[in-house]
Amino acid sequence: MKLSRFLDMLAIYGARTERWPDAAAAQRLLAESPEARAALAEAHSDAGRVDRALDGFAPAVDADAMARLRNTVQRRVAHLPAPEASRGWSARHMLLTFSLRFGALAAMAAVGVWIGWAQPMSQRLDTASADPLAPIQLYAVPDDLP
Repeated sequence: MKLSRFLDMLAIYGARTERWPDAAAAQRLLAESPEARAALAEAHSDAGRVDRALDGFAPAVDADAMARLRNTVQRRVAHLPAPEASRGWSARHMLLTFSLRFGALAAMAAVGVWIGWAQPMSQRLDTASADPLAPIQLYAVPDDLP
């Protein structure tokens, strides 16, 4: 963790590093950086304005209620059926994949055949033309164009 990130975390999460998402990296930086230790000491001496604000948002949790909830969840999870082992690709999935690929290939082949046969009628009737550019001359072009 860099010092700039440490200072940001200090401003966001307060001086108690156990609240920080990456507390281990903060402890490593504190061990090797006198600037980080000074910033943390200053935050502690500031009367912990951020810490007090964060402590005010912490909900009061009854330990007995949490133990009952944890036990209830564990009992319900224990009674759930075990998940089936994944067998990889199912036959249904393979059939669907094959049919989609074959359908796309058939559609592309049909479009190719249609494009091959869909020439203008004048082009199909005039096969004795001596002009090699005749197949690409579809529209009459006036000679007076600039």
